[in-house]
Amino acid sequence: MSSDRPILNDPDIADYLSYLIECAAIQHKNCPAMEDILQKTMLAVLLELRKKGSIAYPKAFLSKVLKHKYNDWLRKKYRSAEHYETLNGRSEGFLRYEETFDAEEEEAEKDREAELLRREIGRLMEVYRQVIVRYYLHGQSVDTIAEALQIPRGTVMSRLHKGRELLREGMKKNMEKYTEASYAPKNMAFQIAGSCGINREPFCLVSTLIDANILITTYEKPLSAADIAGAMGIPCAYLEGFLKKLTEGELLGQTSGGLYYTRCYIQKMEDHYGDVEAQEAAAKELAEPLWKEIWNTLSGMMEEEEVRAMTDKQRATLLLYFLNRILENCIRRTEETLGVSVHYPGDYPERPNGGRWYATGIILEEDARQPKYYGSGPVQQGRRNEGYYIWDYQSLFGDAHWAYPGMKYSPDFGAVGRFLVSLVPDGGVTAEDERLYELIPEFEKLHILRRDADGKAVLDIPALSWEAANRWSVPLKELTERVYRIAGERLEELYRSRKNKVPHHVDKWQMYEHEGALGSYVMAQMLAIVKAGLLPYPIEIGKTPVIFLAYTKNGQKG
Repeated sequence: MSSDRPILNDPDIADYLSYLIECAAIQHKNCPAMEDILQKTMLAVLLELRKKGSIAYPKAFLSKVLKHKYNDWLRKKYRSAEHYETLNGRSEGFLRYEETFDAEEEEAEKDREAELLRREIGRLMEVYRQVIVRYYLHGQSVDTIAEALQIPRGTVMSRLHKGRELLREGMKKNMEKYTEASYAPKNMAFQIAGSCGINREPFCLVSTLIDANILITTYEKPLSAADIAGAMGIPCAYLEGFLKKLTEGELLGQTSGGLYYTRCYIQKMEDHYGDVEAQEAAAKELAEPLWKEIWNTLSGMMEEEEVRAMTDKQRATLLLYFLNRILENCIRRTEETLGVSVHYPGDYPERPNGGRWYATGIILEEDARQPKYYGSGPVQQGRRNEGYYIWDYQSLFGDAHWAYPGMKYSPDFGAVGRFLVSLVPDGGVTAEDERLYELIPEFEKLHILRRDADGKAVLDIPALSWEAANRWSVPLKELTERVYRIAGERLEELYRSRKNKVPHHVDKWQMYEHEGALGSYVMAQMLAIVKAGLLPYPIEIGKTPVIFLAYTKNGQKG
């Protein structure tokens, strides 16, 4: 530890202090000098750190030092009392206080051991915990337990034996299995390639910090339920339900020996976006030649009747949407060329409840800065037989689907889609709930809606009839190939330059070896084109959400 660094700012020191305060509250809660004892204990910790640089078993060391400092205080207290009372002719004073000291120390140690034992029992796997609790805490006989659990008597005996071994091991290690997951759990964003299950699986499976940190804890190597519980500081009794849910949902797997492992790919936020500077440099270099090729095709299509009826902002958003689509297709072409693509529906495995997906978790560090290109999408909703389809990107160009849950009624994405179509003059769709129209001011702030000359709420995003939108599909496919001829070599170079270490128990682990290599490219390229002033319409960054709507006129089905 360097001498110029403020030692008390070290996060480990804060953890040590929290642990000490907890121990003091449990073991010596009535001690009037505890603040002074804690200060002396922490001083001893700091001296040890300065001397050795680290402490191998910090909790055991802290408990030992705290006990010694407390004993020192007791001895001083009792010596003073003995001296005072001996002066008054009562020489039996020291013996009486020594007995009191021994009794208090013994009681505190018993309480400490009982607390550790309770924790260790809670960390046992269910098969061992059942018999230990029934036998030792409820006083049931071996035969009674065997009958209640419908297992052979010998099985009860072997589980009692194994359970006792595990308890001894846990007590010996004195809870030193705890990892960072027990005191600084990580949050995690979640995304998939593919389509959700009927209950929004797998998103609904990762709804708590416990879910996220189980996946993080078992990512590097398979662990037993007891080891996961130890690492997270949570009793197995409470953890087993989470393990069952994640395993049945196919985010966790289980070995034949009962160990759990993470099946989805997990990465840190900074890894998700790759080498940002390298991608920005490529985007700047490619901006002009790419846009020249793109505009040669799109300029004529922008003269179609429905497009000419739009505002400049809507036309600019339409160009951003199709530019996004073309660049995403170029990334898929890169993966195809390099033989690693699995981004097509037929490649996704069938999951429980009708889902077909691969999942990625992104660890959100508490003090990490939000990346420039942090975003999501497209989120897609609707079908032609429902009368509309909407593509919604959350990006630096403007807030979109991430903002909806924060509105007054927290509408889901499906309800928002129908509501927006209801504002198309010939859309033929009504909102699911009239209260959504109360949210119009909030959609105006997001620059998704605006007021026309008569004060009526209208779309501020592009909307094309289904027929008009279909006319764009063939030119865009051909345009992707021409754009890739220009950008492909640079994209392949960026892709190859990145190699991730992925555990082989992750589903389709080979797919993630280069994950993140082009994580910033699409937005970086769009931004480079906008900043170079190449688009024919003005774009205000942060106020041009990339949302596109296709609809069948008058809500016709088919």
